[in-house]
Amino acid sequence: MIAEPMSEGLADFETALADPAAYYADPQTILADTELTTGQKHRFLTEWAQDLTDRLQADQEGMASETPGVGAADADLLRRVLAALDQLDGNTNSADDAPTKSFWKRLLPL
Repeated sequence: MIAEPMSEGLADFETALADPAAYYADPQTILADTELTTGQKHRFLTEWAQDLTDRLQADQEGMASETPGVGAADADLLRRVLAALDQLDGNTNSADDAPTKSFWKRLLPL
């Protein structure tokens, strides 16, 4: 039985793609997810990297988070996301890109 989107807290790909950090604990979890195609993994990691880059840019422009240490944590996470992208790009396999229907359980509250 296939779960319906948003039932039991599950989200479809596009919803999960909007906030990868809410659905995956770290970049290596994305790489290890056997239900994702290589293309989906690349999209998740690319979106996550862009989110982090935007936050770091905002920090540099004086729009820093009120939480101490967030900028350093974001910079470290960005390095890990980019390393995962490099790892993924080194292991691309077009046979792995068959489309699948998957749903994601949100880790962080809305």
